[in-house]
Amino acid sequence: MVLRRLVVLETKYTVYSSGSGTHSPDDSFVLPANTFIDKFVSCLETKSIVLKSKPTPDSDTPFDGSDKLAEWFSRLDKAGTFSLLLDPTLPEKEKALQEFTLKFTAPWGLAFSSSAEALKSTFGEQGSTIEIPGVDEQLKLYCGLLPPDSDIKSTVKDAFEYVGLSEVVEDLPSTLGGLTITLAAKEIAGNRNTMWFEPAYSLQTIIRLQFKLDNQSDLEEIFHDTIPGFAITDATVVAKKIFTQGITAGGPIGVDKGSVVFVADCTISNKGEETQTKMKAGIEFSGSSITLRLKMSKPDALQAILTWLGDLVVIGLSTDEDKNKPTLESFRIDTEVAGNFGQVNNKKPVFLASFVWSAGPYGGMGSTIRAQLWNSFTTSPCRTLSPYYEAYQDLQPFTPNPGTSISLETLIPGQTIEIPDRVPSAINRGYLVLTNTGVSIGATIETVEGVPPGNVPQPYLGQVRLDASYAWGKESEFDFKLGIQTGIQPSESSTHQLPALLEGEISYRRVS
Repeated sequence: MVLRRLVVLETKYTVYSSGSGTHSPDDSFVLPANTFIDKFVSCLETKSIVLKSKPTPDSDTPFDGSDKLAEWFSRLDKAGTFSLLLDPTLPEKEKALQEFTLKFTAPWGLAFSSSAEALKSTFGEQGSTIEIPGVDEQLKLYCGLLPPDSDIKSTVKDAFEYVGLSEVVEDLPSTLGGLTITLAAKEIAGNRNTMWFEPAYSLQTIIRLQFKLDNQSDLEEIFHDTIPGFAITDATVVAKKIFTQGITAGGPIGVDKGSVVFVADCTISNKGEETQTKMKAGIEFSGSSITLRLKMSKPDALQAILTWLGDLVVIGLSTDEDKNKPTLESFRIDTEVAGNFGQVNNKKPVFLASFVWSAGPYGGMGSTIRAQLWNSFTTSPCRTLSPYYEAYQDLQPFTPNPGTSISLETLIPGQTIEIPDRVPSAINRGYLVLTNTGVSIGATIETVEGVPPGNVPQPYLGQVRLDASYAWGKESEFDFKLGIQTGIQPSESSTHQLPALLEGEISYRRVS
């Protein structure tokens, strides 16, 4: 009798981008052209994803060990497992690849999924705007954190080490590193715990995890003497790991550098007053410095904040022999000012007015006042999908339906100024800066609409830019720059319809 062993070899299965050529349908799937997922895969080194076996419609199929994408994710965790859900039999081929699942074991057991359910749980309704299987128009993959089986306990020190900031741990206040933090299984939803992957941007992988700080009193104690009146009611720790491919003489490497921010609900109160002003705070530790950002939730809190900051300046200038205590080095306050002039479609222009105070050497002081036309804000609800979005940094105008430019035609309230055609009439950049040593001003005026083609070429003045500064002291210095942009719009019968542009700039400087 002869015994023979039957060996079954699993055939690898490959998912290709549409531009990779023709492949056998038995062991491969070609993504439909002009879809986000097709463009995403085309950004990968091999323009493909290799699976261990032919996928089945109802279960995830693991990546093969030879796959370059799996190799990259393995740099985060060698014991991690990565898979995707693919149903090649679906008549709608653009929906065949349904989701990615990425599981890590170290330093914590975490699983991320790009399924529609996971993204909606992570981002709320905005998660529904991301197309299956979790890739957007920027060819970025979104994977929401799946609830773990149990709460994950860790420490602040572990969070810093996870994001690649081990060197910062030594500079943290002694009581901070050992504080415990919790990633609660029942509180995963809505907290933007996410993994983003962007292959076209050096394989950049960003993982954001939001932990609850179990005891905020020790964090509050750090600021007790330096900024009295500051109290923390609740605090979380946002650990953001940024892992990017770097190229060296020895080949590609993973560069690990991220951030840890303490985000707190807090209050401030002035000495002798019982009224507490609610704020949102972001606290960052970097080397020997601590940055505290406070965002007020109501516009009527400004007076209380100014009074509080005024008291802090007095404390910051006092002498303290304890070198281990943090001292106030500087502060900045930004506030909104709305104008009733220069409205466009009844939209009030808004200005961001800023005051910066800094404690100089030997007890000196420095201050800066700045006002600028505020039009850099983003009101899109989808801004929360960005890995760089944080609520405490999201500064938005309180003015309803704010404008983004100033119209010269309505510059005087109640009157309309006649502006000749083809002359700039909208201010979209304007600022004024006043310091201890000088003053600076600047503005840009542009045409509101392009010049339509006519029977003959149409000349127009498109833009005027002005920047000037004056500094005083032992030597006075005056700088002046004037720039213009003009154009000629071709006629309707012209072969070339793009306008001809001419730019020029005049610069003047005097030192005396």
